Amino acid sequence: MANKLNEIFSDESFNINGKLNFKNDEDYKKFLSALEIAQAEGKVVPVEGVTSVLTEVSGVFGKYPIGIHDNISDFLIGPVKQKVDFPVKIGCEEKSIPFYRYNTTENLILESIEGSVINLKLTYNPSTCKVSIDYKVNYSNATNTENLVESFSVTSAFLSSFYTDKDDERTTKEEANSFVKFINYLRYSESFFLRLLAVEKELNISFFSSEICNMTSEIKNDIEELYLLICKKQVLRLNAKLISTDKSIINTNETTPSLEVGEGLKITFTGEISYDIFGKKFLLKTANLIINAIVKDIQNEKDSTKILYGDTDTNPMYIAYTAFLTEAEAKAELEAIMHHEEKYINAKTVEEHTKRY
Repeated sequence: MANKLNEIFSDESFNINGKLNFKNDEDYKKFLSALEIAQAEGKVVPVEGVTSVLTEVSGVFGKYPIGIHDNISDFLIGPVKQKVDFPVKIGCEEKSIPFYRYNTTENLILESIEGSVINLKLTYNPSTCKVSIDYKVNYSNATNTENLVESFSVTSAFLSSFYTDKDDERTTKEEANSFVKFINYLRYSESFFLRLLAVEKELNISFFSSEICNMTSEIKNDIEELYLLICKKQVLRLNAKLISTDKSIINTNETTPSLEVGEGLKITFTGEISYDIFGKKFLLKTANLIINAIVKDIQNEKDSTKILYGDTDTNPMYIAYTAFLTEAEAKAELEAIMHHEEKYINAKTVEEHTKRY
């Protein structure tokens, strides 16, 4: 890994030399202090009292003057940042990730360019061959959900390309675990926004919003539910217990088969689910099956029979459902439910599905 890191952080380049003139010795001393800060911390520092600058470029090709500047209003010193693009392979596709590369007294640094969705700062110490990674996700720099997917994907691929989760002789177990945790976060974020992108395409709605950085657990759960229902066509189990009440009644007519108290009951019905994701409101139509219902009481009336249903403590009722964009699709599924009721009986909740993510 050390050779790979040395290759990535190589700082071989030409040199720019300069001669500065100052108003007085005090300004010169302030310049030296500012230079120490810039070199040690890698940041830009303003300097006062510079009256003129003579610059030249030198390297294996020799020395060449750049110019003399003697009308100076502002003077800043900081590390020379070289823009470099690193190739990244994602599947069969070649992409690149741009960085600024510069050095301080002890470290070589790679830092994301301005406007990056994921701002990375990799600080490499050549003497120890250790890298520290700082990051920040700037959701405000993303233009859409697809842009978020690509940013997480490229960043994950870049880091994984030169660092593995195998123990390195200079890497502690804690450091390795921390790195793996970060990679897993990037991969999970990529997969989550891929699912959101799939939902957007199915519904022909863009949910991208400035509020995406403040996404609540409820909205995340709604997105996972939408993905399973609309994109994967899954049957889901409602994550709630049904309670038997006096309102749990079915009105029957003469064509309804006779039932007895304690007998199992299969109840199907259509419904709808409303969503509000970052201000985008819409409905899905559902086909539902109540499972484990039993007849609690039968009340014969003049023109109809009322059936009170409920469940038992050992075999509680639950609802399994599918969802569709149109009512016609939901009604068609309602007619077919009993032909594949095992899919509804064995349905998992959203939470059970998302555990594998």
